[in-house]
Order: sequence, then structure tokens, then C-alpha cells
Amino acid sequence: MLGEEIHLDESTQIDVLGICSSVTNGFWVLNGFSKRLEYYNEKVRLIHSSELIDDILIEEDHLLDIQMYGDMIYLSSSKGIMVFDIYGSYIKTLAIVEPTSFQILDKGILYTKDNAIYFYSFIKLENEMIKQGIAKINYARLFNKHLYYIENQKEKVLDIKKLAL
Repeated sequence: MLGEEIHLDESTQIDVLGICSSVTNGFWVLNGFSKRLEYYNEKVRLIHSSELIDDILIEEDHLLDIQMYGDMIYLSSSKGIMVFDIYGSYIKTLAIVEPTSFQILDKGILYTKDNAIYFYSFIKLENEMIKQGIAKINYARLFNKHLYYIENQKEKVLDIKKLAL
């Protein structure tokens, strides 16, 4: 199964509104039919699912970003970034509403919104602007103490050794 394609569109039970891989060889799907966040193992067998979360699906008209980091699943929605545990149980919603992109880090969440790059600290529970863009910034990733971002369709790099990310 590892490395093979999985054709979810062949199943009438899964309407993929968002998907991400899992550290346990399966994957998480936001299923539009069941209106739940669902975990499938490598054999495409449903193992865990959340409670109904249809209230966030009503307002969404695009694929939602889902990321797994450690033992938490993060789902970006119009209400904020929703956090779930590895069993699909809802924990909380972070006040990061409609980011254009986000990356989960050990100490917080790096995200882009409104032509700027922000960092939400898990310790301070607050947002800090890292970089204000002159033009549209719609993607940013931290890698090896450098912040890579796309501004006005051009890739740029910022050395962040002085920042506590």
C-alpha cells in the first residue's frame, strides 16, 4: 500500500474537503458527506472520526488546509484554526482566521494573512507580525533558520536567527 495511489473519488462515502498524511502511515480527511474529520489507516479503513463539524463546512467553498504535527491535527477554517487530537476529538479553535497558508512549529504557528507573515506563540498565546509585505504574501515556510516566502510571485528569503521561532 505504501507508495500506491488511493482513489478516494471511487468511493461514494468520502467527499474530500481537505486531506493530510498521518505520522502513523494513514491519512486524515475532512469528509463532506459525513461532515466529520476522519482518520483512515494504510488499508483505507476508517479508524477514528470526530463529532459532527458541519457548522464550519457551511461557509467553506474551497479545500481546507489540514496539517498533522506531533499528536495534533490542525484544520484551517473561516472560524479559525481548529485543533483535534489523534482520535479526532475537538480540543479548541485558535483565533487565526482564514490564513492563506500556515506551518505548525514546535513553539507555535507561522502563517500568512493580509500581505504579512505572523507567528502565533503557543506559550504567549498571542500573534506577532514577522514581516509586512509590500505586495501580496500568500505563502511562507521556515526551514534551517531561514524564512522562505513568496511575495508578488517571487521567492524571497529572510534570515531569522534573531527571532525566537
